[in-house]
Amino acid sequence: MKYPRYNYCEFVTGGVMNRNAILSFAQLNEQLRQNKLAGCYRSHFRFTEDFQQYVRETGSVSGYQGSAYTDFLWIDIDTNDPKENILLNLKNSLDTAQTLINRMELEYEIPADHLRYYFSGKKGFHIGIPAEVFGLE
Repeated sequence: MKYPRYNYCEFVTGGVMNRNAILSFAQLNEQLRQNKLAGCYRSHFRFTEDFQQYVRETGSVSGYQGSAYTDFLWIDIDTNDPKENILLNLKNSLDTAQTLINRMELEYEIPADHLRYYFSGKKGFHIGIPAEVFGLE
């Protein structure tokens, strides 16, 4: 793992009202095993132990001014035109995602296999661009 000090993230299960759980990646893997069927997500950002201490002291992730790292910059593509049906919106989102992936490969020389892309589960797609592409440290 690049930057192993950045070994903590925010983990949420059971809805966004259950925020502010800061776990190490070892703890995160255990939580994912325990919550197989629960809707859950983790933050895109990785933090040092200072972030966990901050949240313990304040009770919230809000206002944290310390350092963070991300492995990918994420683009969220949703098409939600209320005048269109959900399948047409989904097709439009897919077309937009495919166009963006093709442009990144052709215009910016980012190989498609370097990207991460996922269906969001309802109406759109997520595309992850490796942080190294932008020279992030």
